[in-house]
Amino acid sequence: MIAQASFDFTKFWEGKRSESRSPWIEDLRYEALKELERAVYPGTHLEEWRKVPLKGLDLGEIFSKKEEFLSIKVHTDNNLVVFKNWNDLEPNQIDYVRSIYKVYLEKYHNQFFSILPLLTFEKAFFIDIPDNTEIQDPIVLEISYKDYATHASPVLFIRIGKNSHVKITERITSPLSEDIHFFNSFSMIEMGAGSGLDFISWEDLNSQAFHVRTQNFNLSSDSELRHNYFNLGGYRGKTFLDVDLNGTGANAILLGAACPSKRELQDLEYRVNHNSGHTSSDLNFRTVLRGKSHHIFTGNIQIPVTSKQVNAHQLNHNLVLEKSARAEANPRLEVFSDSVKCSHGATMSEVNEEQMFYLLSRGIEESEARKLIVEGFLSEIIEKVDRDEFGDEIKSRLIQKIID
Repeated sequence: MIAQASFDFTKFWEGKRSESRSPWIEDLRYEALKELERAVYPGTHLEEWRKVPLKGLDLGEIFSKKEEFLSIKVHTDNNLVVFKNWNDLEPNQIDYVRSIYKVYLEKYHNQFFSILPLLTFEKAFFIDIPDNTEIQDPIVLEISYKDYATHASPVLFIRIGKNSHVKITERITSPLSEDIHFFNSFSMIEMGAGSGLDFISWEDLNSQAFHVRTQNFNLSSDSELRHNYFNLGGYRGKTFLDVDLNGTGANAILLGAACPSKRELQDLEYRVNHNSGHTSSDLNFRTVLRGKSHHIFTGNIQIPVTSKQVNAHQLNHNLVLEKSARAEANPRLEVFSDSVKCSHGATMSEVNEEQMFYLLSRGIEESEARKLIVEGFLSEIIEKVDRDEFGDEIKSRLIQKIID
C-alpha cells in the first residue's frame, strides 16, 4: 500500500503515459506502480528503516513538481561503449531492459524506495559493454541537479559483457540549497562471466539533500568487482549496496569511507549474497564523524546451505572526533553452510590523546595534528583507490569535509 505518500501515483503514471513517446516504457512504469501499491511505506516498524526519520519527507509536495533539472553526462573516448537513453534503444536492447526490469521488480517487490524510481524516473539510461572488451580509461558518469530542484530519480542499467574489463566512476553532486530536495536512484550492473569492474561511487551532496539509493551488482562466474563508495554528505540518507555472487569464482572487494558532520544522518547497508559456492567477498568501511552527526553501518552477509567453499570478511572502523557524534556498527552474518571462512569486526574510537600529545609536542598545531590523524585513519581505504586521477581528489574532499 502507498501509505503516507499523500500523492496519487496512478495519476502520475497516467500523466507520464500521455506525454510518452515510448509506450513500452510506460508499460514498465505501470508494473512498478502495481508493486508500489502492494509495498509497505517504510517506517520504524521495519528494521532497516528504524534509524532513518522520514517525518517531513512529503512525497506529494516533492512529486507535484516536474523533474526537469537532472543532468547526466558520460565521458568516454571508447566507441565500443553504448550509452543510450531508454527512448532510443534498439529492439534487442529493449528486450533486455524489459526482462531485467521485471527481475528487479520481483527482487525488490516490497521495498518501497527501491521500486519508487522505477516509476518516477524522468531519465533512464542503458550502458552496454560488448564481450571481450578491454577499456583502459575510466568511463565517467556525472550526475547533478540544480539548486531549485525538488527531486531526481535517475535509473541506470549497465551490462558488462563476458571477459570484458572496465573502470567506471560515478560522481553525484548538488549545489547549495535552502530547501530540502529528494534524490532517489536505482542502478543495476550485470557482470558477465570472466568480467572485471572497478567502480567508484562518489556522493557529494549538500546539507539539504535527502537521498535514498539502491545499487545492485550481479556477478557471474569468475567475475571480479572492486567497488569503492565514498559519501561526502547529505541531510539524511539511506543507501543499499547489494552484491549478488551468482557464479563460482566470483569475487567482490568492497571499500569505502564516509565523513558526516553537523546534523547529518547517513545509514549505509551492504547486502552481500553468496548465492554460489567458491565465491569470496571482502568488505572494509571506515567512518569519521564530527558535530552531531550520526552514521549507521550495517553489513549483511548471507551464505545459504548450498554454497560451499566461501570466504567472506568484513570490517568497520569508526573515528568519532566529538562526543556529540554517534556511530553504530551492525555486522550480520547469516551462515547456513558448514564449509566457509567468515570473519567480522567493528571498532569505535576517539582521537588518541597520546597521538595528539606527541604531535603537539613536535610543534604541530592542533588543527594540523587532527588532520594528520584523520588522514592516517582513512589512508588504508584511500590508498587502495586504483585511480591516480581521483585518489588525491577524494582524499582532499574527505579531509576538507571533516576538518573545515
